[in-house]
Amino acid sequence: MTTSPGPWRLNADTDPERGSAGAVVAYDGRSVALVYTTGPGKGLNNGRLLAAAPALLAALKALLDDAAGYARTHDTGPAATKRSRARWDMARATIEMAEGRTTGEPTVEEA
Repeated sequence: MTTSPGPWRLNADTDPERGSAGAVVAYDGRSVALVYTTGPGKGLNNGRLLAAAPALLAALKALLDDAAGYARTHDTGPAATKRSRARWDMARATIEMAEGRTTGEPTVEEA
């Protein structure tokens, strides 16, 4: 999967008449996404979240790798293991969705 290289940032350009909150741009200045308001303050918040996407994906992958290593060396009991596996599955599904390998919304089953 290829995307515009991170880091991304939000160039805020709030224009209430157009409903514009700005553009998410890659490090090279190319636009990744245009952001429009969906209510007071939401456009900027949505833009910040979009701009953080590459860093969030990298962090999630790193945490998942660390968690898998921890699970191999520690017995945490069946209930904790079931809960952890459900959350790891959610993390994997989220990564697959971000990389375009699946669609849908990951969910966590509470144990």
